[in-house]
Amino acid sequence: MRTASFALASLLIAAPLSASWWPVWNPSNVRMTVGETTTVQVKANWSGLVDYGNGIHWTFRSDDDHVANAFVYMDTATQRDVQIVAVGPGTAAIRQDSGFGFGTVTWVRITVVCGAEAPAIAAVPSLRGRVGEPVTLTLVSSIANRTNFTWYLGETGDVSHPLDVAGPEIAFTPTTYGTIHVWVSAVTPCSASTAQFAIEVPYPRRRTAK
Repeated sequence: MRTASFALASLLIAAPLSASWWPVWNPSNVRMTVGETTTVQVKANWSGLVDYGNGIHWTFRSDDDHVANAFVYMDTATQRDVQIVAVGPGTAAIRQDSGFGFGTVTWVRITVVCGAEAPAIAAVPSLRGRVGEPVTLTLVSSIANRTNFTWYLGETGDVSHPLDVAGPEIAFTPTTYGTIHVWVSAVTPCSASTAQFAIEVPYPRRRTAK
């Protein structure tokens, strides 16, 4: 009995939320891979002490949005589902957000690790084009929403001619004849891949002299 009372008192001291209510999270420790979404539950428990009118007015969120996104606002004791989205490798925590900073208590510890990621590939690696007319270059990537794409004129590895474009699909306008190469670097916090396109721009036909 004495041990239980001590544990309750310790919890109330550690939880700077209210003298009469405190949150209970389940689970309080999650491990995820980048891109994964999971759900935890939170509810408010009453300590049995007098409620001095503080009530339940709590905001919780992830303390590092580069690792994980999570948010919930509570104003009742009803259990709530809280969605966590893993963004990048690392560790984060769900903490109370007062609007002026995070509390020190870690309610849920989040560990995010890298999983297997498929490389970006060229949808159509060889195309035909014309000088002055745009050609669409498209990458196939299941993780395009969290990938940084950098495009270059030249063959793979040549970074001397970066193109001022971004995203998994671009419009490239040839300015010369012959074979033109364009390649792209696709980078995430967990992987890196490249893809190359070859654009054949035929020389104009010479008129036969009469």
